[in-house]
Amino acid sequence: MRLLRISALVLVLLLLAAPLGGCAAKNRTALTIEEIPIDREVFIYYYDYVRAHAEDFELYASSPHKFFAEKAQLLCARYLHVNSMFDQQGKALTIQEKAAISEKVNKRWRVFSAHYTGIGVTKQTLTKIESSQAFRDRLFFDRYGSGGDKAVAEKDIQAYFSQNYVVCKVIPGYFTQMNEKGEQKKLSQSEISALRNQFAKMLQDLGDGKSMDQVNDSYLDTVNSLVPQTILQRGSQTYTESFFADVQKLQPNVPKILEYAKDNYIFLVERESVDYKNDAAYLENRDSCLKQLKEPEFLQELNAKADEYKIVRNEKEIAQVMAMP
Repeated sequence: MRLLRISALVLVLLLLAAPLGGCAAKNRTALTIEEIPIDREVFIYYYDYVRAHAEDFELYASSPHKFFAEKAQLLCARYLHVNSMFDQQGKALTIQEKAAISEKVNKRWRVFSAHYTGIGVTKQTLTKIESSQAFRDRLFFDRYGSGGDKAVAEKDIQAYFSQNYVVCKVIPGYFTQMNEKGEQKKLSQSEISALRNQFAKMLQDLGDGKSMDQVNDSYLDTVNSLVPQTILQRGSQTYTESFFADVQKLQPNVPKILEYAKDNYIFLVERESVDYKNDAAYLENRDSCLKQLKEPEFLQELNAKADEYKIVRNEKEIAQVMAMP
């Protein structure tokens, strides 16, 4: 296979997190990919990532550690390929992209610094990883976004949004309440009937011209507060799949009561129409829709390239990583 042209810029990026001192850096190399050293910290990061997301790699938490190492090795090769592609195409991150990387790294470090420090990954390495992710995102959107050589038609992105997202307003109610012991107890039949009547009256008020906000303000003392504009996504853990499907079937701006007695829920729901040119609900999720449409194809291509790379393993270093608890 023809070797990649690895520029000085990419080499600097690859080696940023290596310990200072020639001998230390050499001893901490976990992999050599196309004659480019991948330091131990980068390998540890991806090894830890695979372990934490085993199912995404068709593995189990109990799988032999050598399989985690093999997947981490592939991710390291993909990391190198992405960094090289970005440099070879003469791209550079914007000030905004660099600021976003810094913000992501700082947030992750505030929450997970003890974990990363414990496994031997520095904040500097997190910056390398997030930078490579930003490179990958730019390569993706330059290809599949507007003007790209594989640009996805806007109507196809909108169709995906329509099939997988629903914009609505919701007033929830519950057939349970918490007692003095902090336990959820089901309401009595008379209380449930009263709550149903309350929701029926709210629906009637909507039919008489009141808005969801006005109805919510009128009944705030007796029902739960209106959930502001909500974007439901198919497959989300926030709501059940049946609730998503039921809301998706609703006609826009035609409110309806949805009751799930078995789950002790009742909802007053109004699905909203979407203005694809101006509605923030769509515009803020457009890139996510594009990624969900085309990222599997993009990653398959990157993985295929990474699979072609000549990789030399430092078995001693990798064995130490696999021995981590």
